[in-house]
Amino acid sequence: MIPNVMTDDNQFDIDTLIARYFASEATEEEMAVLLKWMQESEDNRKHFFELHDVWHALSPSFAPEDIDTENAEERILVKSGLQKKSHKWLKSFVKIWSRLAAILLLPLLIFMVYKLAVAPKSENTLLEIATTYGCTMKSTLPDGSTVWLNANSVLKYPAKFVAGQRYVELSGEGYFNVKSDQKNPFIVHTSTMSVKATGTEFNVNSYRNSHTSSVTLVQGRVDVDIADNGKDYGMIPGEYLTLNDGKIDIKKCENLDKYCSWRNGILMFDGDTLEEICERLQQIYNIEFEIKDSRIASSSYRMILQGENINDILHLLELSAPIKCSMETVATPDSIAPLQRVVIDTL
Repeated sequence: MIPNVMTDDNQFDIDTLIARYFASEATEEEMAVLLKWMQESEDNRKHFFELHDVWHALSPSFAPEDIDTENAEERILVKSGLQKKSHKWLKSFVKIWSRLAAILLLPLLIFMVYKLAVAPKSENTLLEIATTYGCTMKSTLPDGSTVWLNANSVLKYPAKFVAGQRYVELSGEGYFNVKSDQKNPFIVHTSTMSVKATGTEFNVNSYRNSHTSSVTLVQGRVDVDIADNGKDYGMIPGEYLTLNDGKIDIKKCENLDKYCSWRNGILMFDGDTLEEICERLQQIYNIEFEIKDSRIASSSYRMILQGENINDILHLLELSAPIKCSMETVATPDSIAPLQRVVIDTL
């Protein structure tokens, strides 16, 4: 159920507001409220576009059945001198035989689709699950293990694990609750490391555009193999391993939720620098950050975020320190999805 939208002065029924917008009757205030509501969540945007499709299906600007596109195209080409007037009997003859050929080919097409649909999938077939910016996902793997994917992440795994190992590939961030199986180790491979477990819970953060990768062990034991040096690091519960530009650091975590609570929709920052916070937000949102003053990059923050959109987060940062956050749109080769950049500077 979509709730009403509240402002300081008014309460709006969102479906009524959307209908007024489609009918070109919305005021500037109503359009501003609608835009803000759409920016709040993916569900809101999805609801808007569902109503958009229904509205245009029920209220077309023309009667589709009245349009003869074929004759219209012919008239234009004939008048322009690009085509001679065709013979109607020949066109009718071709149309009849085209339909007859389609009828004869239909059983063959149905048979081919059926064969492809019921063909057994190879055990070596790689499946893929992925998340977009600002979204998370929970999924169950073929062995019964559970994985949570953070925003902007991709996980690849076989349709069926082969005997000897359970191998998955991760780009981004994932929290794994691995089903215990001593004979078939569970291996998470990233571009910088491999994490090997038999039955445990752990978090892996390894975004391709980040200088830092990390592993947080909640329960059990894991072995982390670093790709660059080939060294293997064993971890015990409560430890946090980071790989930063080739340097390894393992420390005891005082608060595991700081690194794992994202799967519950919570982001925790406890003594993190502004630079670290911006890198974390850049992983989750499709936004680039630029800190103008290097002196404020090392400023530390403590805050807990749950459900705030990016504009709310930037406002909280401004309330916590004498800084100004300005968002701008950056032109990219892909004009369909322009990049948003946040410039942070001192007041």
